Amino acid sequence: MYHRACRSTWVSGMQLGTSARAWRSAQGLQGPPCPQAFQVLPGNRTFVQRDGAAMAEPAAAHRLEAMPDARQGPRACTRAGTRAGTRPGVCQGALPRPCRHSHACSHPCPELGSHLRPQPGILVVVPSWGQRCGVAEYTRFLVDELRAQGYTAEVARGQDGEVFALVRRGGFHIAHVQFEYQLFEPGYLRRLVRQLKARGIRVIATVHDFLPGQAAANNLIRDEFGEVIVHSARLRDELSMLGVSRDHIHVIPMGCPRVALTDESAVRASLGVGTGPALGYFGFALPQKGIIELAVAARSLRETVYPHLKVYALAAPAFFGSGYAGELAALLRDAGLADGFVLRTDYLSVQEAVNILHAMDINVLPYKEVAYVGTSSAVRALMAAEKPIIATDIPYFDDLDGEVYKIPSADPAHIAEAVLYLMASPARREEMVYRIRRYVEINSWAQIARRHARLYARLATMASGEPSGSTSTGASTATTAGEGDQDWSVGEPGDLRRIPAVPDEVWARVVRRFGRGG
Repeated sequence: MYHRACRSTWVSGMQLGTSARAWRSAQGLQGPPCPQAFQVLPGNRTFVQRDGAAMAEPAAAHRLEAMPDARQGPRACTRAGTRAGTRPGVCQGALPRPCRHSHACSHPCPELGSHLRPQPGILVVVPSWGQRCGVAEYTRFLVDELRAQGYTAEVARGQDGEVFALVRRGGFHIAHVQFEYQLFEPGYLRRLVRQLKARGIRVIATVHDFLPGQAAANNLIRDEFGEVIVHSARLRDELSMLGVSRDHIHVIPMGCPRVALTDESAVRASLGVGTGPALGYFGFALPQKGIIELAVAARSLRETVYPHLKVYALAAPAFFGSGYAGELAALLRDAGLADGFVLRTDYLSVQEAVNILHAMDINVLPYKEVAYVGTSSAVRALMAAEKPIIATDIPYFDDLDGEVYKIPSADPAHIAEAVLYLMASPARREEMVYRIRRYVEINSWAQIARRHARLYARLATMASGEPSGSTSTGASTATTAGEGDQDWSVGEPGDLRRIPAVPDEVWARVVRRFGRGG
């Protein structure tokens, strides 16, 4: 049904490319049918396989509009012949309009929607893959959704030869580095990025946070990545001041999980919440998260206003700070803060955690001020729970406004005052939940993956080589595809400096034409 000369139907689990030939023969038609194979893959998602490249399922409206034309019989292309200099290919006619090109023409039809174009293979690099890490969890959501939308997306840790093995296998146009300071050694990552670029792979990075004092890593961000994704305008501004061109910084928020919420009263009964209010916390057990301050505020509220108030803190240990969870439990006990405070350090699924948070009256993220700019992934899980959120007014929550109720600091008095205000203001709580639902709808993982997909598609069409705006060169480290694993260990070249006497616009033209080394 992609082309009116193709008489394939949508049948789950079947390859139907040859059915078109049989149908045409029965109709007395000459010439080959569209050489495309239609296949419905698991999950009821259909793809077209063309020359080994996957193309996403067409919109339902396109399929419905195609059916009447199919009943009227096939139409031939209105333009014949093969373009000079192109290999014989497949006509990519897009419904509902007929294709104007012959089956021997590899010229893409202008009517072809982006959802039918061959999609670039994506190699995602994140060293903490499979560990209890917010960046790894973020990557899992993104990769799962990209795959659901028809992309070939593979993940490599980047430290054990996986990247090189996948590159040798081929099919990847873009390497997407999930950058966080604790995950990469700058010298190694610089060499890895240059080797990928030398093989014609576009390298981009999502920068999850920014530490001003990390000169080696920050120079790498500025010099080596052609395009950078950040999660907030604040982080974009920080990288712009670092020297990264704003034209190459893309603000794409973190995605929000969509969770089927279970009955709130049933969950509260299973937790033993009782008659008093309940506060929730979700995130790793780390000192800067303000969990102790939340416990102090809760004790104050129990002693003054809400004697049956409880707190449910879902605080699993982080892989880079696993010892603090035990220290936290001991501190709560020794300080007399354990009464009414339920600390869970087991690693819960998103589904289970969100439904517990949905059973709370208010959820709280009392983060302390830190020396870096980042974006909270935990608050997205709280949003999925559709309950009011209290958060501190720090850069970690700069990307949010009315979706959360901001307090000046993690001081227990500020936490307690915010809880009292929101518990006494049902209209404000309803407004916050409304804003949260809108935010989740706009920034669901499906929507965020589509924004990534548009960027990938644009980058895949660009010429390979040094990215625009790069201040370094891979010429001294360039190798050819297919060489051995030792190619990944390349010494650091000297630091190349811009010639200050050359005007910026002239310098940019020189770099674009000759490269930094030229």
